[in-house]
Amino acid sequence: MQKDSKINKSCCFQRHGFLTGMVFLLVIALLVCGNFRASPVWSADMPVVIVDPGHGGNDKGGQGPGGQLEKRVCLALAKKLEAALDGRGAQVIMTRTDDYGISVDQRASLANRHQGDALISLHTGASRNSAANKHCIYYDLPPGGDQGPAAADHDSTIARKWDRIQRRHVRASALLAESLRAQVDQLEMPDGADVMQAPMALLHGLDMPAVIYETGYITHPTMAEKLENQAYLESLARALAEGTMKFLRDSS
Repeated sequence: MQKDSKINKSCCFQRHGFLTGMVFLLVIALLVCGNFRASPVWSADMPVVIVDPGHGGNDKGGQGPGGQLEKRVCLALAKKLEAALDGRGAQVIMTRTDDYGISVDQRASLANRHQGDALISLHTGASRNSAANKHCIYYDLPPGGDQGPAAADHDSTIARKWDRIQRRHVRASALLAESLRAQVDQLEMPDGADVMQAPMALLHGLDMPAVIYETGYITHPTMAEKLENQAYLESLARALAEGTMKFLRDSS
């Protein structure tokens, strides 16, 4: 009887340990699931938006009357746009995250490697005429125009010429530009934003809808001061994020 009692006690301890372990694993699973709901991870369903702060490093871009530098304005706005897009459920890839130089080819390579769904390149305008000031959104006019088959040039060694690849996205890029304008025009802007098509080397090699946004002229004294105002940059970032996400929703 003593031997059987020891066996029964051992079985009870094993059953108790098994049940305790199962409860512990269940609690852990619920906590993990709760964390995933609170902090969603990126998935294939999330749009990828490439945010491209213009200039950087030795390339300062335009300069304002108070010493404002385009490269700094672009990076500051890009970081706010990144946060605004992230809050709207997009995965954001920045072409640069600090003050360093990056070539046009490097920007295109990074964007294409991450298979972006859209690219927004941020710049300011500049002019020798300090009274000039406007907002412009450019989409590309590829070499040879935007008609005909997209990126169809091949030979035995080159699979695709990047300088023609944007052609397939020109119409979508125009829609992206209009979507951004609709949101930006709700802010206090000089005469609203202009949407223009022009040959843009930065956009030629991008295999996705892409635009360049110039946020006013940094050489305009009043505009230069606004471009240093964090609240203004945040409102602009929200408008750009909303325009981008609306374009992506309408295109899906």
